[in-house]
Amino acid sequence: MSNKEGYFMAQKSLDLANKIKPLLAGHSPKVQGAALAELLATWLAGHRLTCGDASETERMHEELLAMHIVTVRILVRVHNS
Repeated sequence: MSNKEGYFMAQKSLDLANKIKPLLAGHSPKVQGAALAELLATWLAGHRLTCGDASETERMHEELLAMHIVTVRILVRVHNS
């Protein structure tokens, strides 16, 4: 991914997050967390391998989730600084 593509993706991500934030505002942390978990599960389920067995798709889901958690941890540090 080029720097320009990375910048565009980051900007689109921030724009989408800013549209979602008002929908979460005013709800309890439990409800917010459950809604985010539902979105994450939907995102993961959308990643399927067309060849291979189910265990390969599960392995890919675990890798995607691990990368996502790393990104979330980085963003928490950014927001806390």
